[in-house]
Amino acid sequence: MYLVILIFTLMTLNIHSETERSRFAADRYKRKGSENKVILDGNVRILNGKSLLNADHVELNTVTDDFTATGNISFKGEDFELSGMELQGNMSSPKGTLSKGKIVAGKDIVEGNNIQRLSRNQFKLNEGRYTSCSTEPADWRLYGNNIDMTIGEYAFLDNVIVEIFGLPLLYIPYLAVPLKTERQSGFLPPDFGFGSDGFNIHESLFVVLSRSHDMTFTMGHYSKRGLKQGFEFRSAFAEESNSNLYYFHVNDKKFEKMLVNGEPLGRSQRHGMKLDQIFRLSDETYAKTMIRFASDDDMPRDFPDEIEGNADPALENKLVVMSRTTNVAYTAEFAYYENLLSVNPLENNNAQLQKLPELRLNVAKTKISEFMVEGDVSYLNIYRSGLAYDDYNNNSVFNSDEFIRTGQRIDVFPRVSLPVTTRYIRVTPEAGLRYDFYHLPIDGNAQRSYAEAKTNVATEFSRVYQRDKTKHYRAVKHTIEPFMEHRVIPTVYQSDHPFFSNTRDDMTSPMFDSVDSIDKTHTITYGITNRMLVKYISSLASGEVIPAADLDAPDMSCPDCAGGQEAQAGSPVKNNANDFFMKGSSDEFLGTRKNTDVQNDTGTGSPGASGKTEPGPADSVEESFTVMQPLLWKIYQSYDFLDTTGQPFGYLYSNIWGNYAWFNLVLQKFYNVYTKKMGINTTMIASSGHKYVSLGYSYDKTAENRRTDQMRLGFGFDIWRFRTNTRFILNNEVRGTLLDKMRDKFFSIAYNPPSSCWTILLSARDPYDKDGFDIKITFNLLISGQAVGFGKESGFWNKF
Repeated sequence: MYLVILIFTLMTLNIHSETERSRFAADRYKRKGSENKVILDGNVRILNGKSLLNADHVELNTVTDDFTATGNISFKGEDFELSGMELQGNMSSPKGTLSKGKIVAGKDIVEGNNIQRLSRNQFKLNEGRYTSCSTEPADWRLYGNNIDMTIGEYAFLDNVIVEIFGLPLLYIPYLAVPLKTERQSGFLPPDFGFGSDGFNIHESLFVVLSRSHDMTFTMGHYSKRGLKQGFEFRSAFAEESNSNLYYFHVNDKKFEKMLVNGEPLGRSQRHGMKLDQIFRLSDETYAKTMIRFASDDDMPRDFPDEIEGNADPALENKLVVMSRTTNVAYTAEFAYYENLLSVNPLENNNAQLQKLPELRLNVAKTKISEFMVEGDVSYLNIYRSGLAYDDYNNNSVFNSDEFIRTGQRIDVFPRVSLPVTTRYIRVTPEAGLRYDFYHLPIDGNAQRSYAEAKTNVATEFSRVYQRDKTKHYRAVKHTIEPFMEHRVIPTVYQSDHPFFSNTRDDMTSPMFDSVDSIDKTHTITYGITNRMLVKYISSLASGEVIPAADLDAPDMSCPDCAGGQEAQAGSPVKNNANDFFMKGSSDEFLGTRKNTDVQNDTGTGSPGASGKTEPGPADSVEESFTVMQPLLWKIYQSYDFLDTTGQPFGYLYSNIWGNYAWFNLVLQKFYNVYTKKMGINTTMIASSGHKYVSLGYSYDKTAENRRTDQMRLGFGFDIWRFRTNTRFILNNEVRGTLLDKMRDKFFSIAYNPPSSCWTILLSARDPYDKDGFDIKITFNLLISGQAVGFGKESGFWNKF
């Protein structure tokens, strides 16, 4: 007979604390009044506050509240669980003793023959074992003669034996293990490897400074280079404001012996630093900082895991402050570049050009009467610490065939347009006037100006294919969008200044950027854009999502985006869904369908920015639709009326963008109508979970100065507990075997055991500019639910 005894029927037993009353349930109940004892047998459950005790047998003293529980004991506290064979304690006190028991707190598991509970979350074991492995037997354990642990704090172990797969491997006199789910200070497992720099090993100490700050100190050693030290400081002041500083130093004996012009460099001290910061100063203003510093030009090549830039011509340092209002954007940008192409890695940076600063003001299109007005204003200062010009003659005197490299420029470019839209066509004439003023170190000031006019003409044919209303994908819209742009710059007025007119051999004077090289222009660009749009229930979103309110005729404001990669808003035109119609979209394609008793009800709400409409009547159930663009195909070409080479037609381009939940494709084909040769540049990525394949191919021999034949392959997949990733470039321009053609080879394999308490990563990289492979091994542990390790693979522990 199952008997439930509630505390309000046992008030005389005095078996409750001052603040919490205990509730009991058991199969059998017996009271020994002479011994002030209650005996519960069979499926005993005692609930006290947030604690629950399960046992086969419990004896409770009703005067002292002392109890003894035996058989299949399970005690669930607020932050941990206990299990064992016998538990002795007091109902009014957290203290007690557990025999042959186990403590489980999150991912932490502690076992011992005698466990003493000293307070609510503190335990002590004379002989015990600790692990984070969920399997039995555990892959690794820490055995300690004395374990003093506090849930949410630390476990302190004396005379520790480290056991791996049942084998004792290491003795540690004293060890502290964090039992917190938050970040904890302590040593991290090492990572090590070997390759062109010999055997290397790194050990790190992680230090928590505060809730929003921490540091990592690292010591490493390369057998062929020497000792390396480093530290990293991280801070996160707010969700959109954070900072990361990393610095390292190497006493490099290999670099010291490096020969330049037959002589050793003679310098062994090398160091690098990188800083990334972003601060949200207000709702509209951000400041971003990116600093990359290297003591010599070979640092990114020798230590690519520490500082990026291995294949770049220069290290970029940048400070950008941005602020934006409804129609105006303000930007201040400071850029400093460290040249990495010098023959001597210790050469100074005097010849490198710097952008200190560039100030920009951009006014978005604003409607004034029937006109759309926009414009840009900028100030640019190009600086370098060496001479302001290229001194080819090495005489420190500017000559007529030398190029001016530094100076300041003010650029003003207002524009006005008048879009004219009818049912069948949209015409957008636009005119602008550009003026540039230069302050140059040679021959004083200069100026440049021109007027520009262009006209965009576009139309749209479309058809909507409706599907049954029970389908998740309700409609498909296909649009065909012919477009044409005519652009004219009648003439360019500029000062007779060597900044514009100098020549040397077959090279004309280099300018600051493309603004300075714009010349007299008369071109026409024409093409067709095919677009597929799919309307679906929002809960099944996949691929690129375009709000329903943004579906209409494309923006034809520039030849490169003619046909548009983003659809623009317009007014819908009601038509039969099975007919072709000019510009506009059917209400049924854009609208929100309500499930009511009325058949073919297309809804009356107005689409908003999210593709949803305002709620309908209270007695109807509304479905929210979103629109994605899974396919866009654009074909275009240009013609230059001012061409003097006899080849006025530009390349014929065919660009395809495919976007789906698990598949992305960018396919560009281009055809030289004069050499009758075709080139291709494509990238394909297919992914599902941790499995992916990426394939890229570039082929371009359409002209004598264009020679590319290269394949890029990368893939990753899971096999049982192994996760692999690989990538490489196959350069067919390189002569030799298949292995000779393969460049920048990379391979990694990680093993994640069933216990989920450790992992090991092996990665191998074959740098294009070094002989042999660099192999790296990283070992990580999962302690108290946190991964600790010095591996550079980001996102490595996401599965946990």
